[in-house]
This record gives sequence, structure tokens and C-alpha cells, in this order.
Amino acid sequence: MTEQAPDSTRRRAGTRRSASLSYSVLVDGAMLRHQMRIRGLTAAEVARRARQRGQRVSEATISHAVNGYRIHPAKLRAIAAVLHEMEPLPGVEVLLQAETAAGAADIAPA
Repeated sequence: MTEQAPDSTRRRAGTRRSASLSYSVLVDGAMLRHQMRIRGLTAAEVARRARQRGQRVSEATISHAVNGYRIHPAKLRAIAAVLHEMEPLPGVEVLLQAETAAGAADIAPA
């Protein structure tokens, strides 16, 4: 038989989780990925640029945001600042749309 943690430990852990949710935001991962792509940025590059600005953002944090995990609002602000400082690359968005349309055509049933 396995031992269970005392009720007080379970409550504290549950409380801590609730508190962490109030200090986190859920990012539109597809939009973040799109904004990074049109600027030619990888998660590693966004993290590096954020660190140069004095913000502590890891590549894992960006991966979490892109993949639907909640992140701290300060991390989101740092990511947004990096994206804001760079203009989208001219012509890239059209190419990405073409790539998406071609991929959809390959998947569509005949």
C-alpha cells in the first residue's frame, strides 16, 4: 500500500497551482508561431534577443507558449517586445500562405 501525503500538503499544492494560474497567460500558439515565421525567427533567436534586452526568457518558455502551455505575463511581454522590434520580412507572408495552401492540397481527399 502506498502512503499518501497529509491533507495539509495536498491543499497547499492545490493552492499553489491555483495561484500560479492567476499569474499566467495562455498564448495563441499558432499566431505566435506565425509572427515568428514572418520575421524569420526561431525560438532560440527570440530567447537570445530577449536576453539581450535584459529579460530572462528561455527557448523552453517560447516552446511552451507555442504549444499551448501557460506562461508568465512578463515572459509574454518580453516575447512581444522582441517581435515588435523587428519588421516582418517582405514577401515572406505570401510564401507561407502558399506553403499552407500547398500542404492542404496534398492532404485533401481526392
